[in-house]
Amino acid sequence: MKTYILMLAWAFVVAADVRLVLGQEATQPTIPPGPDPRVLMLPGPEHEQLARYVGTWDVEILMGLGAQAAKSQGSATSRMTVGGRFLQIEYQTAKSDKDALDGMFTIGFDRRHQRYSLVAFDTFGTYFVTSQGKQDKKTGAIRLLGTDDDPTMKALGYTKEFVHVLDLRGPDEYAIEVRFIDTRTAARREIRAMEYVLKRKK
Repeated sequence: MKTYILMLAWAFVVAADVRLVLGQEATQPTIPPGPDPRVLMLPGPEHEQLARYVGTWDVEILMGLGAQAAKSQGSATSRMTVGGRFLQIEYQTAKSDKDALDGMFTIGFDRRHQRYSLVAFDTFGTYFVTSQGKQDKKTGAIRLLGTDDDPTMKALGYTKEFVHVLDLRGPDEYAIEVRFIDTRTAARREIRAMEYVLKRKK
């Protein structure tokens, strides 16, 4: 197999050389119409919006639903990274809390595909999850969908799917809600699992 691949590569090189000898120019790939790719490499208006949430925050984490939801208090810091392309949020709850949590969100905007991206890490495991989505022009909320190749869910015959909802409530408050999608039925009901509410420290 390896020999076949090497022969194929060599044939390609020889064919290119023959074309040059015959005075034929190699066909150059054409760039599809649209925005200049060099412009898309740079941060845009969506990144400026994310940059408004740089700073230090009080964070309240709610796990579960309604009055039965467990609450944890903590703090968070956020900064723009990679030349203003991503908002990185690091949070931690009080270490005295028996359910103390540490974690990090990294949020960006892909100008090529016009969609937001989110990567989440936390002390619930040694893995990370990702989600992608767009902003609802009416509500302003950013809804990001994700999947995870979870061994337990696979063993039960289901897929693990979830939603991150980023609610930019104002310059001094925002929230990140985590919903799990019930993939056991066609209704695919969304169940709120957690919500992170961040308020700017005064």
